[in-house]
Amino acid sequence: MFTFGSQPYNYVHHNFLDISDDVWDADQLGLRVNQHQKRRKLVFLYIQQDWLKILVKKFIMFEAKSGSKQLQTLHHYISTFNSFSRFIHEDYPQINLADINRELIINYLSYSYKIGPSQKRMRLGILKLFFEIVTINQWFNFPGHLIRAEDYPKQPKRLPRYIPEDVMQQLNQHLNAL
Repeated sequence: MFTFGSQPYNYVHHNFLDISDDVWDADQLGLRVNQHQKRRKLVFLYIQQDWLKILVKKFIMFEAKSGSKQLQTLHHYISTFNSFSRFIHEDYPQINLADINRELIINYLSYSYKIGPSQKRMRLGILKLFFEIVTINQWFNFPGHLIRAEDYPKQPKRLPRYIPEDVMQQLNQHLNAL
């Protein structure tokens, strides 16, 4: 048994991966993990909708088996699904899988207004990949273009840093020495 958040959870480590378990060990997925890495578990406890949790587990398993994903990437994926699940639970408690549509995604974007642009881009990218992988593998057929290019926040343009005139003169004087 271990505590996740404030909730006790009875964790049983199998030598095999059981998709019904809500806590997976990285070893069960065949992921190479640094022995000093503390977060070795993938936790699905905060995904509240069973239909979403099952698809997320299939998606995580698929991504892990692709061999190119690291444990930290999968943690980011699950964090995104935790947020998406929380949004659905709070704003659409009666929704089911077939009800996911463009309007729901637009409302999720509004729900996520507090997070920064890079985090929002990452979450949208993960959800878009999820919808594509689920559809390609025929686990469910999501409508196309749930997430569009215009949904991603624009990269903020950085202002050039000012270099004082006296520093520019010094640089120009010693340009040959550089």
